[in-house]
Amino acid sequence: MEEKAIFKVSKNELQHQLQKVSKSVLDKSTLPIYTYILFELLENKKLNLTGSTTEIQIETSMEVIESNNVLTFCVDKSIINILKTLPEQPVTIEVTKTPNHNEGTASVTIVFSHSSGSAIIPGMDATFFEKMKETSGQSFIIPVEKLRRGLNMTRKFAGTDAMKPTQSAVFFDLKEDCITFVATNGAYMSRFKDESVKCPGCEGFIFKLDAVNISSSTLEGLSDIDVKVTSNKTNVNMSAGSLKITSRLAEGRYPNYNSIFPSDNNIEIMIDSKALASIINRLLIVANPLVALIKLETGMIDCSLSTSDEFSNKSAKEIVEVSSNMEITIGFSGSQMIDILSVIYGNAILAFSAPERPILVKPEINDEDCDLTLLSMPLILR
Repeated sequence: MEEKAIFKVSKNELQHQLQKVSKSVLDKSTLPIYTYILFELLENKKLNLTGSTTEIQIETSMEVIESNNVLTFCVDKSIINILKTLPEQPVTIEVTKTPNHNEGTASVTIVFSHSSGSAIIPGMDATFFEKMKETSGQSFIIPVEKLRRGLNMTRKFAGTDAMKPTQSAVFFDLKEDCITFVATNGAYMSRFKDESVKCPGCEGFIFKLDAVNISSSTLEGLSDIDVKVTSNKTNVNMSAGSLKITSRLAEGRYPNYNSIFPSDNNIEIMIDSKALASIINRLLIVANPLVALIKLETGMIDCSLSTSDEFSNKSAKEIVEVSSNMEITIGFSGSQMIDILSVIYGNAILAFSAPERPILVKPEINDEDCDLTLLSMPLILR
């Protein structure tokens, strides 16, 4: 039996909500249903929208202006491109589902109407669109600004090697009195601790990098709202108002990251992070692009940063008027240090112990209740 539904909705609100869920919709998939967005038109003028890759799912809901039926169907995400070209106005969507008796599914026709015309948009039966299960387990509350900050302070330091899933992720280390975000690619590491967030009775989890990036982008723009984070051994769910993000977790055991951070880096210099980044960027222009090696020599009055590329016969050196309590000569990756300095505002403190030991970088002043420490492995100087 043929089913029909007609509903009217605000163009701006529909576009806004579709852009959220579309972040987890694939352009191509071995399961074509997951290149579509799931629409669930419910009673009480409510519309649920879902996008999924089967690894990460984003759900949201909105009010419709009017509707005449309840119906579930899938819509091609090209509808977003049409919405972007229209000014704010009520738009009407008419959906017709016609059963394919031999296949046990239905063909879906979607007519999208606006003030100056209409368009037929590809649709698909929602029979085989399987939503990820509700996540039940331990939970804690974190303000959206603090969750977003924790992810942004760490995610760029995660690796991208699919064979090392625990490194291609951000680790949420949950304690009764704090939360610590950690990420590493094996060459450098970021550890961001926030003591204003309490997680009693919770165990840590490893949040996959793809899901981290999608979640961070989706949470952008939200403010003054708490996020409820619920996790178990396999999944994590983040809920903020009508927005729900569900993701599968990376499997494996996260290493004891605290043991990697040295406690005896007593040689220190302090320098403005933007000024140091500018110097390193200039040196990288002439550095060997494969290594990006920068040589740092500290002194009691000033320090020098230099680089050379013997293959192209180029070199550069800059002197910085910053003092150190001891002298040291050490090499590091300039491109890695640029990433590290990008999350530090104001003065940065660089701490060393020996040329072959890790370099620690911290902001001179941390935000209240927060502690950010970054680590970079040194490079061997010839």
